Amino acid sequence: MNKPRSTTSVLVSGRLPWINATLLGLCVLLVFAFILFLNRSVATGYAIRDWENAIIDLTQETERLDVAVRDAQSLDQVQKSIGMLGLVPAEAPTYVDASVPTVAMVGRQ
Repeated sequence: MNKPRSTTSVLVSGRLPWINATLLGLCVLLVFAFILFLNRSVATGYAIRDWENAIIDLTQETERLDVAVRDAQSLDQVQKSIGMLGLVPAEAPTYVDASVPTVAMVGRQ
């Protein structure tokens, strides 16, 4: 006796090449999507590394400039620049007594 054919074999018989082609196309599409995703991930990683390198460079530059500012503001440097500004040492300074409060008034005498 012949066995009755199952519903799956009836649906698949004659369509097998189309099913294989569809599955192959789906696999190719998934591989292409994976490669695209991987490419974007690698590009993002390189961009992040470039930004991290820029941050390191800027941090080092900031530290170098901070040292330069501290050197420029040091007492020795200020004393050297006094001569360039044309300042002279005060011989006998006169001090003002401000014990009595002074108020300036506009329009009144």
